[in-house]
Amino acid sequence: MVFLNVIWNILKAEKTTGTCNSNDSSSSNACCYNSSQKLFLIHLPNEILSMIILELLNEWCLLKYIDDRYTRGLLDSLQIPPELSTDHMISLTQVNKLFYCLVWTVTLKHSYWNQNPYEEHGFVWGMHFLKVKPFVYTKNTVQSRGIEPVNQFYIKGPICQDHFDYIQKLCLENMPFLISSIGAGIIRTFKVPKLRYLTTLSLTTFFLMNSALKYEKLEEKLINHWMRSHEIFGDLNIELPPFVEGMMKNQTTDKTEIQNKIIAYYEVLICQAIAKMISLLDHQVECNISHLPPTSGELEIVLWCFEKANITSHIRTLRAMFDSDTIISSHCIKLLAALNLEHVSLVCDKHEALNKKIASLLIENKTALRAVYYRNEHVVDLSFPHHLKFLNTHSHIFFSHLNAPLSKRFTMLVELALDFQVQIHQNFIEKSILHFPALQTLTVSGKLDINIDLISCILESNPTVTTLSLYYHGFYEDLESLYQSLSHVKLLNISYQTQFEDHSTLKFDLESLLDVILRNTKSLEIIMIHQSSKTKPLSFSKFATKPACQHKQNTKHLRYLYVYNSTRYRSTLITHNLVSIFFNNYKIDKSKLSPYNSAVKKLYWIDGVLRDNKVDPRRCRLEIDVRGIKKLMSQFNTS
Repeated sequence: MVFLNVIWNILKAEKTTGTCNSNDSSSSNACCYNSSQKLFLIHLPNEILSMIILELLNEWCLLKYIDDRYTRGLLDSLQIPPELSTDHMISLTQVNKLFYCLVWTVTLKHSYWNQNPYEEHGFVWGMHFLKVKPFVYTKNTVQSRGIEPVNQFYIKGPICQDHFDYIQKLCLENMPFLISSIGAGIIRTFKVPKLRYLTTLSLTTFFLMNSALKYEKLEEKLINHWMRSHEIFGDLNIELPPFVEGMMKNQTTDKTEIQNKIIAYYEVLICQAIAKMISLLDHQVECNISHLPPTSGELEIVLWCFEKANITSHIRTLRAMFDSDTIISSHCIKLLAALNLEHVSLVCDKHEALNKKIASLLIENKTALRAVYYRNEHVVDLSFPHHLKFLNTHSHIFFSHLNAPLSKRFTMLVELALDFQVQIHQNFIEKSILHFPALQTLTVSGKLDINIDLISCILESNPTVTTLSLYYHGFYEDLESLYQSLSHVKLLNISYQTQFEDHSTLKFDLESLLDVILRNTKSLEIIMIHQSSKTKPLSFSKFATKPACQHKQNTKHLRYLYVYNSTRYRSTLITHNLVSIFFNNYKIDKSKLSPYNSAVKKLYWIDGVLRDNKVDPRRCRLEIDVRGIKKLMSQFNTS
């Protein structure tokens, strides 16, 4: 609550002097008071109150997540906003009429609303947003202790129609809501309420499919009617996407095929209602479209409806996963070619649905593209456009003659993430080739051990790189020569996993790892380590000697060490003794530097997601104040 403390100190100073900014015309809520008057929040300008409310939301969201990890501070390519609930707004909104409006305005300005998120096994599956802005390490990263306010949330729960004017970001992800209908059968119509101030829409093909399924279930009682009058589909006086029109003309009495007709027909009508609502607004809405299996033709339906509503230009982000069931027709390819995207994610795993033609028309020569996430083993000959600021792909695709010369093609690249599945040819290990003038963040994963020389050369060729993330299944001690190239890296992020795979089961020793890192680096300010499922607990007394004594000269800039725990790899609660998750048991460590001693307790903090009003030991993070340790050790040495 640093921000709130600052505000409070300012107010106390103003109250003492009896001054206030009564001439502030920027807010109707400003109020002058003298030293004899009581101080109330409502005396603050609305701008300040809005900042306080946003800070409260950020603080509260530290305790609540829809992911199975403690995600704050993570540098993943797919970002998961922290979760809010409309129920939690009640206490703040009931203060008075001013707060009622202000709280809803601030909350919904910074939140994606999804009334019915999909829940499974007690967890809410939140919307994964593609990372579109590169991570840049700044002084704020240290000052905020690695927990910079996200200012973006994911809010679930019902919102009454009176609040629809507050909604700016809408997430139509999985479970149906917001859509209403009248009529039945082929005369059923759909409507979406007007959201006057909508600025951003995230729409997945799951939502279309599940919404259509909901209404198809209502038609099951009338299925005999549908089967008797299925020929009516061929005479529909409505324009449909070509593949849907073909389905409608196909005469059949098969119940499953008729149900598929109903679903496809309703998907078109629902998407048309969404597109119509957007097209009637007097401003552009940034639309982010996600196509995920097992949906297939729904992507074509979305693109077709948006084209007919003349809002194709609103689509700024496309995230598509391809599998064996994905069908991309020639008409859909034409619709894809018309997109002018800023951000694109294309993933194809073990299937050939994503061919060269589709990949090329969405990525190559696209001057508006700023962020690309591309994973496809079947199409590797791909030329990435100039002006990219964020790129995440396989290393053998990046290091291709099609992208040469690298240093001239990627002059604006700020963050680069490479997954190494093969050893890259040594001809690329040359500083003139690997220099990227704007590069600040580098992420590498996969077979790092056989590509150490190349990765080291990238780091040595780019002194602008201040953040390095490593995802590796092996022993990090074996990468010692790589750490010697971190002369300018300030944040080192280490994880014993690949970015989207199971956690490593290798046993590893934090003390041994830190020894290797600290004796080879001098510029680090923050170290983040993500535990494996078999991490040996730290001995605080042994750890304390490393930055304070053994590697004192190399840790002049080191401020914080973070160690993350994760529920992803632990199926049951371990213990509510959070200290024992990271440190040796008090029965083992009885020294004066035991983590259970009062003086030492001030030097570390364990925070995480709340579960039953307690920190969930499966989703928590250890923070160690390295400078505080040095100071304490210095006191011990002089006493």
